[in-house]
Amino acid sequence: MASVLSPEQRAALETLKPLFTGTARAGVLTGSAGTGKTFLVSTLLEGLIKRDWEVVVLTPTGRAADVLRASLGRMAELREVAMPEIVPRTIHSFIYRMQPPDYAGEQLSLFAETTQPETTGEPTLWVIDEASMVGNTPRAADEVVELCFGSGSLLHDLVEAADLDSNEALRLLFVGDSSQLPPIQPSAAEHEAPALTAAALREALPPALRDEPIPIAELTEVRRQSEGPLLQFIHEVRTAMRAGGWLPTDARPQVQPLRNGDWLKKYLAETDNGQSCGRAIILSHTNASVRHYNQLVRAALRRDDVTIHHNEVLLVRRNRSVNLDHGELGIGFDEVKFKNGSFIQVVGLPHIDREAIVPLRSGEVKLVFWRAEVRLVNEVSMTPVEVMVLANRLRPPTPTNAENLDSALLVDFQRRMLTEHDLPPQSPGSARYDEFHSRIQSDPYFNCIQAEYGYAVTVHNAQGGEWPSVLIDPGSNRAREWQRIPKHREAYARWVYTAVTRASEEVGFIHASPGHHGELPLHPQTTSSGT
Repeated sequence: MASVLSPEQRAALETLKPLFTGTARAGVLTGSAGTGKTFLVSTLLEGLIKRDWEVVVLTPTGRAADVLRASLGRMAELREVAMPEIVPRTIHSFIYRMQPPDYAGEQLSLFAETTQPETTGEPTLWVIDEASMVGNTPRAADEVVELCFGSGSLLHDLVEAADLDSNEALRLLFVGDSSQLPPIQPSAAEHEAPALTAAALREALPPALRDEPIPIAELTEVRRQSEGPLLQFIHEVRTAMRAGGWLPTDARPQVQPLRNGDWLKKYLAETDNGQSCGRAIILSHTNASVRHYNQLVRAALRRDDVTIHHNEVLLVRRNRSVNLDHGELGIGFDEVKFKNGSFIQVVGLPHIDREAIVPLRSGEVKLVFWRAEVRLVNEVSMTPVEVMVLANRLRPPTPTNAENLDSALLVDFQRRMLTEHDLPPQSPGSARYDEFHSRIQSDPYFNCIQAEYGYAVTVHNAQGGEWPSVLIDPGSNRAREWQRIPKHREAYARWVYTAVTRASEEVGFIHASPGHHGELPLHPQTTSSGT
């Protein structure tokens, strides 16, 4: 990629100019993979920081924040500029404040209310990256969920937290790829990402600001085509999706079919038999097919007889923080955060630490805790952290219901506190609430790592991440067989597009059926022209 802005990128900045010199309060920057969105944002932030603007960079997930932090660092190096390191934060950690939980029941319900972050009054820009993942569907009034974030509409809560009526110097810029899968929504026909459309943004803005312009700039020119045919393939998939046409089916370097058992050989080769697990990922459509692929990979790695092995790859499914105490004279501790969606790898030799049978109203749950040292995948220099890993989500054929697990962990803690400290469950405001809260915050079993195997995941779970090699099972998506119906063709193409844009070097399409010669199994047609 060139280290200077292209004419299209300069035009995009000009389109967004009303955000910084006019009355616009929210704007949008969209573009597909390879068009230079991150490079443009990095250049924009550099200019604003030099003009003494405050900048805040937000992402919907912790994994997306980690990827963006690395990308912004590379962009600064490419432009050979010295600027303060920008550390992206998750939207949730920035705009929500947890309310004191009630520990007295069997089910722990957590509520986070929207709060306004402190502002300086200086010109400020919030950049919301991967905005295709920001939903705007509020939670139904009668919907019961364990963890309630504000209204349930992340877009509306974000705008509420910005308090644009009062913070006149604050601007919002939503950045993303409008061709990516949108958040899971009630209607399957809703394909557009709401945070990247003027109509949804206007509806979320305060009434007094809804008549202000919402500049939208789109990048279409692929700037990294010289790096190989993968980006050209991605561009063709996006073009076909937008035109309602058939997807490209011709194999080419960096985009290859994988027949029969070739996908497994490819995965093992790319990951050095599971040693370098951050090099490749398998993407599928359903949770059942994901579990199937995880079992096949573990069997090939001889990890099918014991729940957790050395070098096991796990996908974290609940945010968890672990405090590392520095010892008697260490004075203080470091906090290590394992975010929902993060991939971790087990190092050392894990072992079962504790088992507990917990009675619930819905029946007994047997909790199994493993003690293991783990580190984040691709963070080879990270000091391993000892944690408790809950094995229940890992056990085939069907993991324990997650809701029951959360209840079982709470009831298990309540019983231990009563037995060991004569401390019954507490509600906010009760005499020993602070003691109970302090103990539950530091309890290694209640705060265990809840995880699933991480060799294969759904495309939705992969959003915000990037791997050198991505292996995709297109046949797991039933829409592949329904493509003659336009709405299914578009939905399927969007799913494929989101999957292939997870790859930085190459893509393989898994095809177990014989009789296909050279074409990618993207749709029922078998001619390379796709007609």
